[in-house]
Amino acid sequence: MQRTLPTLGACCLLVLLGSHPAPAAGPGQTPPSPPRAQAASPAAMRTLERAGVFALGGVGFAGTTSETEKALRAVLARKDASTALRTLLSRSTVEGRLYALLGLRWADPAAYRKAVGEFRARKGTVRTMRGCVQSDRPVAEVVREIEKGEYDGFKDAPVRDLPSGSGSAA
Repeated sequence: MQRTLPTLGACCLLVLLGSHPAPAAGPGQTPPSPPRAQAASPAAMRTLERAGVFALGGVGFAGTTSETEKALRAVLARKDASTALRTLLSRSTVEGRLYALLGLRWADPAAYRKAVGEFRARKGTVRTMRGCVQSDRPVAEVVREIEKGEYDGFKDAPVRDLPSGSGSAA
């Protein structure tokens, strides 16, 4: 049974209206640089180890890239990405393990093929987020989506952050 958390009705409309892709460079301007890879980032590993939601693509009211997706990208940028991802498979939350599994699909297909079998029949649920809707879904269902390549389009998608100055004051 899928449980969807209550959300505001206009949330998805806000995502569509309030999120903007990174601005393109104009004539004579340098294009925006991609986020720097965090080589050997312990913070990225901790973020994935403790992940509480499996969320890719624009999420939340502003349609931004989740911190866990950014952490996955940082781990993928490492020279030892495959080793780091295999480590995450053994010591992360269920959500973190799914990020690691997806990362292996992208970075080391042979290691992915070895690891995915364990997840196919896995019992339990995982918290996911698509757009502004969070739900608890069967782990095996999300693994099937990973296997079918439903998340592959996010591999090289631009990171979407809140526009400068739109953060709230603390």
